[in-house]
Amino acid sequence: MVLFYVEHGAGSPLVLLHGFPFDHTVWEKVIGELGKDMRLITPDLRGHGCSMISEDKYSIADMAADVIELMDQLHIRESVVVGHSMGGYVALEMARNFPERISGLVLVSSHIFADTLEKKQSRFEDINKIRQKGVAVVLVDMPNMLTYDDIVKSYCRSAVERMDSVGAIGALHAMANRSASEDVWEALTIPTLVIAGSDDRLIPIEKSRGFAGLPIYGTLEEINGTGHMLMLEAPEKVAKILGKFIYNI
Repeated sequence: MVLFYVEHGAGSPLVLLHGFPFDHTVWEKVIGELGKDMRLITPDLRGHGCSMISEDKYSIADMAADVIELMDQLHIRESVVVGHSMGGYVALEMARNFPERISGLVLVSSHIFADTLEKKQSRFEDINKIRQKGVAVVLVDMPNMLTYDDIVKSYCRSAVERMDSVGAIGALHAMANRSASEDVWEALTIPTLVIAGSDDRLIPIEKSRGFAGLPIYGTLEEINGTGHMLMLEAPEKVAKILGKFIYNI
């Protein structure tokens, strides 16, 4: 599948993958802080933003293959890959199926575990509700879970309102049925980094602390006073952390 993407700068490639229900614009503030000495690729994942809406059921592995196809299109042999939330799940599937294409892996407000039975059931319930009522109604409270910052909440609210129902259903189905990635994560021998918000309601900081250091070269960076939307809540800090990580690879 051909993905819509935006490219900035030149130099070593860095692929930035957004979460659900967002698009490439979630990285704009970080990109502004990173400078122009990197080749920054920000795609819209399948079913999101300007990329194609697929009515078929698909998997996180399919979404990972989409990103590899884009890298092929852009003649990028390998890249550091950064994934926020759902984008982290996609990045982990890239590491599972295309390990030779990733030179470093960063999870931002993301984790390595499969859905619990309760979480999976919740996603399927949301799918049924979205079919009946639409995304904006079903996910109306989502921004309040993602951040404490009113300006960032406004961005999140707009993203929810723009999200296509078919795209949302596809993404929820893919996330609910994804594989656990503990085995992939623990076996990685490339540099890895977890960036976590101290006040993330969706992924408690203790959870991030528990798995971040499992790979040989794994590290954790905590950003105090932030929730799930680190790239919007603290873009300067995220950019500084990413810049340091990439410089040391």
